[in-house]
Amino acid sequence: MLDLPDLTLATATKLPRADEDDAPLRAALAAAGVGARTRAWDDPAVDWADARACVLRSTWNYARHHDAFLDWAARCAAVTTLWNPLPVVRWNSHKRYLVELAQAGLPVVPTRLAPRGRAADLGALAAGWDEVVIKPAVSAGSFQTVRVARDDLTRAQAHLDTVLAGQDALVQPFQSSVADYGERALIWIDGALTHAVRKSPRFMGDPQRVSAAVAIALALWFLRARGAAPSTAAG
Repeated sequence: MLDLPDLTLATATKLPRADEDDAPLRAALAAAGVGARTRAWDDPAVDWADARACVLRSTWNYARHHDAFLDWAARCAAVTTLWNPLPVVRWNSHKRYLVELAQAGLPVVPTRLAPRGRAADLGALAAGWDEVVIKPAVSAGSFQTVRVARDDLTRAQAHLDTVLAGQDALVQPFQSSVADYGERALIWIDGALTHAVRKSPRFMGDPQRVSAAVAIALALWFLRARGAAPSTAAG
C-alpha cells in the first residue's frame, strides 16, 4: 500500500442527503487493497495530486455551480487521472448532448434547446405536444424540472422564463413510458456495459426511486455514436 491513497472519491461540501454508498465503497476498495479517501470537489484546501486517480462520486451540487465545477475538473485532470475523463464530463454535464444525439440519428426524446437570457415562446417550442417537460440544460436531482399540460401554458411559460434567467433550458414532450417503465441509467465499467438501473420519474420535490440492476443492450448504439464503445462489446 502506498503512503498516499490510490484514489480520491469526489463529493461535495454540502449534500442534500448523505451518500450512503461511500462507506461500503471504501470498505470494498480497502478489501481489494486499494487505498481511498473522500474529499469535496469544492473544498479549496484539497490537493488533488495526492492520489493516483480521482473518481467522481457524489458531486451533486455541480449543477448549481457548473462553470466552477468544470474549472475544477480541468485542474484535477491536469494533476491526476480523472474518471470519467474530462471530455466526457464536459460533454455529459450539459444536456445539449440530446440534440447532438438526435442529429446523429439516434432515437432520443424530441428536445428543443432554448438559450439562456433570450426570450423563448413556449407555445412555438411545444407545438403539437399536449404535455411538456421543462428543465434546465444543466441539472441534477430534478432541479427546476416540471411537467406541465399545454392548457396551463401561462404557468409553463413563467417557469421557462425563470429557468432561462439563469441558464439554458430544455423543452420536451412528456413521455408516457417514463411514467410506466421509467428511465434507464447505464453503468459502463472498464470497457464493458455491465448493467443498468431503472429510475422512476421525478420532478421538483419528488423522492428518488431507483431499481435493482436490469439488463440493457440499446445503450451500445448510443455509446458507439460517441466513440465510447468498442464495436465488439457485448451487452
